[in-house]
Amino acid sequence: MEESITSMHYFGYQTIRDAQKSISPGKTGHILDAGSGFGGSARYWVEQLETENTIVACEYNSEFDELSSIATNSLDKSVSSRITHVCDDLTTARFTGPKFDGVYSILVFLHIPKR
Repeated sequence: MEESITSMHYFGYQTIRDAQKSISPGKTGHILDAGSGFGGSARYWVEQLETENTIVACEYNSEFDELSSIATNSLDKSVSSRITHVCDDLTTARFTGPKFDGVYSILVFLHIPKR
């Protein structure tokens, strides 16, 4: 998979490969992508990292979230069914469902005023 315009961070997809190694969620882990932007990281994780992980892609910007959902839903169901898009504020979000086995965030915490 080529680096795409939906990879909105430094060092491209290598960052996602490094995050997966650091989190080490196992084959079926449940992961939070905190500040998912256009969703490129979540799609890469699910599509390319040879896991059965599920991802919750949480994005504050509703336009980014909508475009991300469209891009994800254009993929094969075996990929798109493992990504859930949530448009919410990470500082107040209440997630339902299984507990997360890991969380990754790339640059988003720079945008939270009181961290």
